[in-house]
Amino acid sequence: MKIVLLLPLLLAALVSPWLPATAARDCLKTCGDVNITYPFGIGHDCYLKIEGSDQQLQPFNVNCSDRGDDGSLLPKPIPIIDGNMEVLSIDVLNGKVRVKNLVNSLCYNTSTRSMNDPIMWSYEMFPAFRVSDTDNKLTISTSARESHALLTVYVSTPLEATMGVCFLVLLGTIMSCTYAIREKKRLAAIKRLHFKQHGGFLLFKEMKSRQGQGHSFTLFTKEELEDATNKFDERYVLGKGGNGTVYLGNLKDGRAVAIKRCRVADDERQRQEFGKEMLILSQVNHRNIVKLYGCCLEVEVPMLVYQFIPNGTLYQLIHRDGPPPPFAVRLKIAHETAEALAYLHSMASPPIIHGDMKSPNILLDENYTVKVSDFGSSVLAPTDNAHLVTLVQGTCGYLDPEYMQTCRLTDKSDVYSFGVILLELLTRRKALTMAAPEEERSLAAYFLSSMRDGKLDGLLDVCIRDEVKGDVIKMVATLAKKCLDMSSEKRPSMREVAEELDTIRKICGDMCLGEIIHSSVLIYS
Repeated sequence: MKIVLLLPLLLAALVSPWLPATAARDCLKTCGDVNITYPFGIGHDCYLKIEGSDQQLQPFNVNCSDRGDDGSLLPKPIPIIDGNMEVLSIDVLNGKVRVKNLVNSLCYNTSTRSMNDPIMWSYEMFPAFRVSDTDNKLTISTSARESHALLTVYVSTPLEATMGVCFLVLLGTIMSCTYAIREKKRLAAIKRLHFKQHGGFLLFKEMKSRQGQGHSFTLFTKEELEDATNKFDERYVLGKGGNGTVYLGNLKDGRAVAIKRCRVADDERQRQEFGKEMLILSQVNHRNIVKLYGCCLEVEVPMLVYQFIPNGTLYQLIHRDGPPPPFAVRLKIAHETAEALAYLHSMASPPIIHGDMKSPNILLDENYTVKVSDFGSSVLAPTDNAHLVTLVQGTCGYLDPEYMQTCRLTDKSDVYSFGVILLELLTRRKALTMAAPEEERSLAAYFLSSMRDGKLDGLLDVCIRDEVKGDVIKMVATLAKKCLDMSSEKRPSMREVAEELDTIRKICGDMCLGEIIHSSVLIYS
């Protein structure tokens, strides 16, 4: 008969601090076809010893015998426990040992048609074992050949082992909780350090001083922005550039936002001012400037949360393949961009210098309304005259040449960059084309030389040259030339530029009422 012995606390014996937890290294690991797993073992120091029991009464002591009950040599050794129970398998993970024992039989004599006296057996097991009431079944066999049956027995361990596992579980729980608490504190300390480095405390102070003024600025947590972008899934990427990666995010309040990981200055003072200056930028309120909702400062690289604009950039509009935008749309974009910069220079408090104006930073909505972006994408630093300027990162083809000589960025630097944008609108050429002949690589330099040589027509986009009278185009070209003057003092202010473009739009009148071609290009740079 096969019997299953249950070992519900077998693992307790393995980890008990009062009893040996492992067998000696030179112990036999198998006996016949059976793997002998600790706490069972063959030989001295190979099994778990139960205190208070002598050598012959140790339940985990396995005798690997090569002789049968009658003394005959067996084909292969068999493991014996508890004096005479043959072990068929040991299952440590489930706490079970399967053993073979005698059948309790009652035989029917076909000759006399009577029942023979039953062969009865009884067994007093060690306290370590108990018979399984689920793995053993009552079986009736009509075969006289089967003299043994299988029994499954649970194996338990003494109280000391139970106490040992309880102690170890408690100790493990304490250690796990301690590690979790320490890890949580470590992560909180890192967040606090980043928050401090990026000027979070100065930002709090500034926000407190501005309470009740109707300003809305949110300090987002890392977890909030991870939820908004599905943990910054690559499928949410809108664009990548020198300033970082921009992700499309969906806040819990339903707003679609653009989340940008921006570049950080190495200068400690500039880093400290970052949060405060983001608050100042968030107060910018103009229909042609993208709204800054807030930022996240508790990460190594600060993240800015902007209003999401769905229809791409000016760069994409004028340099993509396909139908070019009509002159009316180009003039509208130029005028609205000038109005946005004029607001930053003269109406914002304190005045703000963009510092990185270029066509990829002019976003367009579904009606091609301008939304100037990235005026706060890099670290801001105060100048001596209390203006705010972006830390110059420079974009070749747009950067004020005077800055290269003086290292001083002014509002007239934005004027120069805007002049290059006007040229892009007039010519549909890129600000810098390295593959072009040397004299044509810089759009600004090529334009100025063409103006001097009277060859402007050859540089203009043929579509607008045929669409609009030359006088209107010449007025825009002349304005661009003023913006590109090598001397910043001779350049007009952005307010003057905006007013002149407004005048040109009125003069243009019906000639500038070209059809606006809508598209759904989604590019975010």
